[in-house]
Order: sequence, then structure tokens, then C-alpha cells
Amino acid sequence: MAVGVDGEIGRTPLVHTVEFFTVLNGPAGCWWRRSDRHRPCLGLIALLSFEGTHQTHTKSLLMVKVLAIAHFCKGERLLKTFQELGCQTVLLSRADLQDKPWPRELVEEVFFVNDFRHRRDFLNAVSYLHQDRDFDVVAPLDEYAVSTCATVRAHLALPGLCEGTTRKVRDKLTMRCAARRNDIPVPRFCGFNNKRQIAGLMADSTAPWMVKPRSAGGSVRIHKLWSEREVWELWESLGDKRSYHLMEEFVEADVYHVDTVVHEGKVLLEVPGRYAIPPFDVWHSGGVFCAQTVPRKSKTAQDLLRLNRRVLEAMGIRNGVNHVEFLGRGEDIYFLEIAARVPGSNLDQLATASTGVDLYRESARLQYCAVTDEPYKLDKFHYREAGIVQCLAQQETPSLGKVGELPELTWTWCADYHVGVAFASPKASRIDDITAELLDHFRERHLAVLPASDSPA
Repeated sequence: MAVGVDGEIGRTPLVHTVEFFTVLNGPAGCWWRRSDRHRPCLGLIALLSFEGTHQTHTKSLLMVKVLAIAHFCKGERLLKTFQELGCQTVLLSRADLQDKPWPRELVEEVFFVNDFRHRRDFLNAVSYLHQDRDFDVVAPLDEYAVSTCATVRAHLALPGLCEGTTRKVRDKLTMRCAARRNDIPVPRFCGFNNKRQIAGLMADSTAPWMVKPRSAGGSVRIHKLWSEREVWELWESLGDKRSYHLMEEFVEADVYHVDTVVHEGKVLLEVPGRYAIPPFDVWHSGGVFCAQTVPRKSKTAQDLLRLNRRVLEAMGIRNGVNHVEFLGRGEDIYFLEIAARVPGSNLDQLATASTGVDLYRESARLQYCAVTDEPYKLDKFHYREAGIVQCLAQQETPSLGKVGELPELTWTWCADYHVGVAFASPKASRIDDITAELLDHFRERHLAVLPASDSPA
């Protein structure tokens, strides 16, 4: 950091060494005096790439330049695919994640901003980077970055998921309204702000009710309320945050999901699955996370796939990898929520076990092909039945023992107090048997339970 006279702080030239940091505290290209009355631009901390990184790709005027945005330390497989495609990638994340194990060998440069929540500040930071970098793709590395990337695309006038469509796949209230307008069945719901609407929902349905943050991912900060008194107590406690929540009736049902690859409005791959235990219960009460594919020839699978295509159309999804969740009770199926991204909690491994297709790779390829003349084509694949079982472990590096020798295993994860496996077979009955064996094994030897967190895993 260069410090000038009278407390002025200026920009230090960028250098290609991993040990060097540059702190940019003033408006791009300007000096900032502490006495200035104008608010300085958001601090932008730059950790430059390894020396020689730029030599790993052939420089070309046609090279695709990617701005990858991450709210959490995730997305290594996406970054790896961009590198394999010959892209130059700049990674942008939060300053408090500087010490995380980022795969720096997969990117050209790494930058950190203090906070993504302040729209003007992070757009100023991105605009500064854009002065000398012609970005072609803005790619989210996690669910929370989906909205941030849409904002950046709009500001830089770049192609990709727009802010309007992004709202439908990130805002749980907006997506439910869009589904209802298109006659897609949804549990009864309302915003958690207007008292008349809340009272009406409670009068028309029975407890319990679910109150959810509109933009949080997964089961984070979801409340299950068993009385009207609990509802109004939560309403009072949320204060000005009420309007950022929704309320819906609780439907006792199986929870299903469908993962898809969509190109130019055509569904190229679709994998229907069912959670053995609802994610909400696992998140809040602990337990083993487990999911299986739904046999494709079953009526349930066909109903899920038909409704899923209606959801994609209603939300305006024409390209990308998507994860949609449903509730199934008897013959009735209800839309629950959609995410325009690769599914979290390693659930992508279920789709990979079933089809051999890497959803992270396809997500990167779809974004790459959208800005080049290269046609997108999904490699041939065959559907198989599959399952996934995983949990928090008591051991730092768990051992699977004999179950790790099962020939049906397609993926294993035994690290950082986690243990998990995915597996596949042509026969659904074999998947049931393996699932039962693994559930017993994990519960007896590995399962650890921690209190529910207010932050994503």
C-alpha cells in the first residue's frame, strides 16, 4: 500500500506474485484524502496470481474472460472446467475469506471485496476491474452469488441470467407467485409482513406453519411454528426484517427434487430424486442425509418430470443447470422452490452416479458456449438408479471399512469430519439394499450432530 503526503493513500502497481497485496481505498485511478467528504470506494484487496500463471494459456483476442464470484469458498470444479476450456478467470470473493484454500492455480487473479451487500460499493469495485479486463462471462460459484452475478451482468451489459429471471429463482416469495400465476400447485402462502394476509393464512390452514427467509439457501433460518402465538411472536421479533420473509402452510409430504440441464429451452437431462429424510429435519435435528433417484418408469417420476418442465417454463429458464424441489403427498405434487445452479450438499453426485454427467462441468460449458460460436452438445449418457448417503462424522478422517469396497460406489468423501458415498445400479432394489446398509453403518460408526447453524454449510 502506497501512502502519500498528508495521509493520502494511492494505488500500488499490480505485480504477479502471490505474496503481494494491494489495497485500493480510493475511487479508481484517484487519490483519497482522509479529509475528503466523499465516501471512498469500497476497499478492494487484490491477491495476484502466481508468477507464470498467464503463460498457461495461449493469449488470443478470442479468449473468453470469466469473472467468477463466490460468497463462500466453493466452485473448484467449475473453475477447473473454465481452465480446461482455455478461459482466463478472475475470482472475486469476500475479504474475510482470504485465508481459505482457494484453488489459485485455476485462476489468473484473485480479488476480495469487503462486503457484497452494499450494491454501489461492490459495483464500483467490479467497474474498476472492468477498466482493464473485458469480461465475457460472469459466473456464480455458489447459490448466494447468483443474484450478485445478475446485478453485475446488468451493470456491465453482459449476457446471462438477467435480474428479473434471477429474482424468480432466488426469491422464494417471487417464485411461488410466479408458480401460482401459471396454475402450478403450491402450498398456501403469503408474505410475512401484512397482518391481514398472515391472519387469513392461519384461518385457512392448520398449524404448523413455516416461516422462511425469502433469499436464504436450503433450510437456513427456517422456523416451524405450532401456534398463532408463536407466529405473532416471531413477527414482532423480526421487526423491519418481516418483509424479507414468507409464510406458508406445512404440508406433511415426501420431498422430491429434479436436477436438469437445459439448453435453448430444451431439457437435455433430468434426474428425479427423493430425500429419505427432508433436508429441514436433517439441518435442524441432525441425522444422516440420504437421497435416491426415483425409478424413471414410475408414475411419480413421470409426474415430477412433467411438472418440472412447467416450472422451468414459468420461471423463464432457457439455459443452465437447475435444481427444483417438490412436495409429494399421495397423488398430489406441489412446487416447493427452484435454484438456477448445481445442487448443493453434494447432491450433484447423485446425478453423476445416475448418468455419468458432471453438472459443474456442464454449467461451465453452457456459459462458455453462450458467448462463443461453439455449439453446445451434451455427451451421450444412460440413466441408472442411484443413491447418496452422507453425514457429519465424529472422526476427522473417517474410514468406510468394508462398505468402501462395494462395487457400486461411484464417489466417496472421507475428510474434514464428513463422510459420504454415492452409488449406482441398474436395479432400484439394489439401491434400496445399499442405502439401508450404509444408513446403519453411518449411524453406528460415524454420525455426529451439531446445533443448526444460521449460516449455510
